[in-house]
Amino acid sequence: MEGLESIIDLNVGGTEFCTTRQTLLSDPNSMLAKMFDPESSFSAPGVKKNGAYFLDRDPVLFGVVLHYLRSGHLGR
Repeated sequence: MEGLESIIDLNVGGTEFCTTRQTLLSDPNSMLAKMFDPESSFSAPGVKKNGAYFLDRDPVLFGVVLHYLRSGHLGR
């Protein structure tokens, strides 16, 4: 099992993102937390492209979500 500080590489709609598992788990009710929590019954996305998990989503909007998970608020 990988720790909370594990680096997770994501390819979201063709844009690369790099974050920690802890960031993805910061909102326990989110789909990302369910996908990347090793103790969740929901498994991580299985599709990988060049070592990154591929998520077929809008990368601009995902950047906003990732900022929220990192900071706890919307906006910059």
